Amino acid sequence: MFGQNTHSVDPKGRVNIPIKFREKLGETFYLVKNTDQCLDVFPAKAWEELQAKIKTASQFNKAIREYQRLFISSAVESSTDRQGRVLIPQNLREFASIEKDVMIAGLGERLEIWSLDKWNERYVMEEFDMVAIAEELAKLGV
Repeated sequence: MFGQNTHSVDPKGRVNIPIKFREKLGETFYLVKNTDQCLDVFPAKAWEELQAKIKTASQFNKAIREYQRLFISSAVESSTDRQGRVLIPQNLREFASIEKDVMIAGLGERLEIWSLDKWNERYVMEEFDMVAIAEELAKLGV
């Protein structure tokens, strides 16, 4: 899943998921808090793979326990309605400061849903050191 789309959230907290993303997400997917104060949207298979990795991690690791409490426990199983909309629960909208408009960003195996204001503050208004980002990616072999 790749690309960016902006959409409006209706008064009931629903947002339209573009068809190109819906086809990749499948019938059931998961909405989860992201550490960057946005929401992740995982297809069921990717969610199950993430859960398997976390399950094999040591429960004596404090970071794993905190991640489970703060993020995994907030996950919501979801699907789109006949109009291609997904209902974003109030607690997740509040966490991500989603009120009216959102940016839906495709990041390969998952989507992110951002408040459009927060997206613009972070990725339009700020200047990034693209060379530093490229150097970090090179260290990771990307």
